[in-house]
Amino acid sequence: MLFLNELLDELQSGDYFLLYVLVSAIAISVIFAIIGTIVSMNKLVFIAGGVSHASFGGVGIGFLLAYHFGWKNFIDYSGPIYSALVFAMFVATVIYFLTRHQKRYSDAVIGAMWALGMAIGVICIERVPGLKISIESYLFGSILYVNSLDTIILCILAVILSILFFVFYKTILSMSYDEEFASIRGIPVNLLYFITLQFISIAIVLSINFIGIILVIALLTMAPYIMERFLHSMKQIVMGAIVLNLIFCICGLAIAYQFDMNTGPCIVVFAAIIFFISISAQKVLKKA
Repeated sequence: MLFLNELLDELQSGDYFLLYVLVSAIAISVIFAIIGTIVSMNKLVFIAGGVSHASFGGVGIGFLLAYHFGWKNFIDYSGPIYSALVFAMFVATVIYFLTRHQKRYSDAVIGAMWALGMAIGVICIERVPGLKISIESYLFGSILYVNSLDTIILCILAVILSILFFVFYKTILSMSYDEEFASIRGIPVNLLYFITLQFISIAIVLSINFIGIILVIALLTMAPYIMERFLHSMKQIVMGAIVLNLIFCICGLAIAYQFDMNTGPCIVVFAAIIFFISISAQKVLKKA
């Protein structure tokens, strides 16, 4: 396989770019398996989609601030990711306070934040003359911008989420299946819900350079949903989703590298094919 051959050649020559990409894929597989399972079981997919698309506003604001204040080092691919992170966490906070206790209007609020964030991003980027960086890279992902710092941050996040998930497993499980019962048991459900939204924001934004703003929600939800159809334990679902996400990422990367295409769309198309095959397979097994 061309991707693996290139990886071995780069390692021998002292170039670690593809190694960073591979390690990032492993970290993202862990992050998305944990966050995606929680998102799927708590029916937070629309919120995750809203935060993801709204984060584009943070990208635009980052470019605009860098241009006006002369932050030349900030106008690269990674700089606006951090402004997008702050903006996404702000959006998640707004969504929490406006929808947590008034779920009747939650779809309208999330939809408004979704559209507002995208609009702010477009307006801000239009105000930056001579922008040389491709905006498509933020929307659909590009491994060309993966670096050692991004890889380290993703690995740290993967470790933190793994520790939190297994330490607070029973609490997360209780909240996911029955919030009222969890609240009666003294579990701070509202605080955990708020923290969950913040981790969703962090996971989404830090994976933008790998999968893209528009496509990230697909990779976040497909693997856990597939595992839910065949497994019942939350731990089993997460472990299965890690393996499945890793398969999606590596196969998508190999396809993208082989045919010189963007990584995000290749990963999502491959994942979607497996997703629909799994649905069909389950229906066949039920009839058998």
